[in-house]
Amino acid sequence: MRPIIAAIAICLTISAMGCSKDSSVEEFIAEAFAHVKTGDFAKAEDAALAGLAKARSSFGENSYEETVMLGSLASVYTESGDLNEAVIILEQSVKIHEGHLGTNTREAGQAYHDLASLYYDAGRVVETEDTLKKALTSYEEMGGSDVTMLVTAIKDLAWFYKRESRDGEAIPLLERAIKMQAEKSPEARGGMAGDYFDLAVSYENAGDVKKATPLLVKALELERERFGPDHPSVIQAMMDLSINYEAQLEFQKARDLVEQAYALEKEKRGEEDGKVVDTLRRLSVLEDKLGHLNVAIEHLNRVIELSEKRLGENHPAVIADIVELALMYEEKGEFNNALPLFERELEYKIRKLGMNHPDVAVSYIDIARNLVSQGKMDKAKPLMERAIQIRTAALGADHPDVKNLRRDYEQLSAMRVVIRPAVSGEE
Repeated sequence: MRPIIAAIAICLTISAMGCSKDSSVEEFIAEAFAHVKTGDFAKAEDAALAGLAKARSSFGENSYEETVMLGSLASVYTESGDLNEAVIILEQSVKIHEGHLGTNTREAGQAYHDLASLYYDAGRVVETEDTLKKALTSYEEMGGSDVTMLVTAIKDLAWFYKRESRDGEAIPLLERAIKMQAEKSPEARGGMAGDYFDLAVSYENAGDVKKATPLLVKALELERERFGPDHPSVIQAMMDLSINYEAQLEFQKARDLVEQAYALEKEKRGEEDGKVVDTLRRLSVLEDKLGHLNVAIEHLNRVIELSEKRLGENHPAVIADIVELALMYEEKGEFNNALPLFERELEYKIRKLGMNHPDVAVSYIDIARNLVSQGKMDKAKPLMERAIQIRTAALGADHPDVKNLRRDYEQLSAMRVVIRPAVSGEE
C-alpha cells in the first residue's frame, strides 16, 4: 500500500511479461494508459472498456485476461478521481480470482492489494484491513515462492496498523519482515535500515522506548555501511537515535550524537545553512539539559545571529530563540541579560498582535517576574497591573488565570512575591 501503485502501470508491467495470450488486449491497455497520461479520461475509459469486451469475447467470462482489463479500467477511474466506480470494478476482478482462478497466486495478491488501496483512499478502514489480510494470505499460500511480494504484503499490513495508531499489531509483522529479508538476502542488509527505523518507531509509539534503542543503533550501522560516514541518511539516523536517548534522559549520549551530526553537516553544508542551524539549536538544548549553561548560551547566541542574518530580526523562529536565551540567562542568574530579550519579545508581540492580546499580557508578566528577581518591585507593579487589565478583558474576572494574577499582584504589593507565568486555560 505505501506508496499506492497505479493499477494500470501494473497491468502494463504484467503485459510486458506476457500475461496475455492476445497482443490486442495489451494494445488496449497501452492505449488507455497513454490517454491517462494526457488527462483524457473519457478516451482512456473507452479504450479500457473496449479491451474488456475483447478479453471476454476472446477468452470467455472469468478469464485471467478479463481481470487484467478490469484492473486497467479500475485504474482509469482511480486516476480520474472516481474511487467508488474503481472499487466496484476491482471487486469484480477479485471475485473472479476467488471464484474461478484461485487466490494463491501473485496476481490475486496484487488484486487484493489494489483493492485495499482503494478502500483506504475511500476511508473504508474495516474493508482495508480485511483485504490486506487476504493479500497476505495469498502470498503465504504460495509456499514462499515469492518472498519479495510476501514481505511487501507483510509491510503493507504493518503500514496500515501504524497509520491507524495500532503499533502493537504492527510490531510482530515488522519483526517478521526483517527476519525474512535477512534470511533471504543477507547482502541486501544495507537497504533494511528503514525497516529497523519503522520497527523502532512502533516500539516508541507503543511506549517501549528502550526496545527501540538497539533497532535505531542497527539502522545507523546499516546506513554507515551503505553510504559512508557523512551521508545525509547517516546524519538523520544519528539524530533519530539522539531523540531516543533524550527520551530516556540519557542526555550525554544524545548530546554526543548531535555534536557529531553538527560537525558533519557544518562541513558539508556550511555554518549558515538552515538545517545546520537547527542542529546547533538542538545541541544548545542538550547542553542546557546537561547543566552546561555557558556552552548552551554560546550556541544559542550563535543560532540567533545566524538566523537573524538568514530570516530577519523579526522572524517568529528568531523571537522564539530569543525567549529561550532569556530563560537560560535567568537560569544562570543573569537577570539583567535576560531583561532586554523579554522586552524585545514584548515589542514583537505588540507589533504583531496589538496592545490588548492575551499573549502580550504573558510578556508583561515575564518582564515583571524578571524585575522582581532583581528587586525592582516598583517597576514590576505597573506591568502586572497592565497584564491583569488585558487578561481580565480577554478572559473575564472569574477566570483562574486572572485570579492567580491578582493574587500575585497582592503578594507583590506586600513585597513577598513569586510570580507565576499565566499560561493555563488560555482561550
